[in-house]
Amino acid sequence: MPAAPIDLKLQFEWRRGVWVAPVETSYGIVEVMVDGTEKAPSQLQLAALDPFFPRASEITERTRKKLKLAFLYRLIRVTVNDRGKVGLQFRNRITGAQPLLFPHE
Repeated sequence: MPAAPIDLKLQFEWRRGVWVAPVETSYGIVEVMVDGTEKAPSQLQLAALDPFFPRASEITERTRKKLKLAFLYRLIRVTVNDRGKVGLQFRNRITGAQPLLFPHE
């Protein structure tokens, strides 16, 4: 899939204990999720997203190809763990399975 620009103006909303921002991508709407307090998202986790987004399409495709029958999966969520590592969650279009993978970037 060709690289497509991603709108980096994330509008986070506090939902069920995490900050969530919908992002329009070439994969459709993808949720970006980070921890934080009710007052603000985690700055450490937001900083971890900065180097990811310029190469998001490339990293996502390389990571998705690690899945068996990769064409059945689509990106649904980008998240950051407590160590600042970006993870990508995909959904299988048939089974609904939702593996979370961490790219080697």
